[in-house]
Amino acid sequence: MSLRCLARCSPNSDAIEGQLDAVAGAMKQWRAQPEQANRDTAVRALRDLLPTVQEHLEAEEAGILSLVEEHLTATEFAEVGQHGLAGLPPSSHSLLFGMLVHEIDAELCELVRGTVPAEIFDVVSVVGPQEYAGHRDWLQGRF
Repeated sequence: MSLRCLARCSPNSDAIEGQLDAVAGAMKQWRAQPEQANRDTAVRALRDLLPTVQEHLEAEEAGILSLVEEHLTATEFAEVGQHGLAGLPPSSHSLLFGMLVHEIDAELCELVRGTVPAEIFDVVSVVGPQEYAGHRDWLQGRF
């Protein structure tokens, strides 16, 4: 889901839209003039956006995921995941899996294991977390 879609679907959509506009403007300015002041403005805009997005995601997890649990079978929920994967290049699957299993509890990990063929799970359960750790390091500038 894109952040613009998140903004339209959220009860705090005006705040998200405004913050996304601020981020886009700050990033455009920084690209045009890559100076420290413009970088700092872009960082502030991103930091201002983060709590709003976090609030939305927490509400989504509490509301939507409880509805999923109540109204979808495990098979139907797996189909949702497969539909999402179909739109992504296969080269991104192990990174996505690493993100998915990062810090999940054992029960949820077993649910994931039950929806992925064993031969695939055995590989991505090792490679995915490693790829995600490398990606986090890259994002945080620790490459």
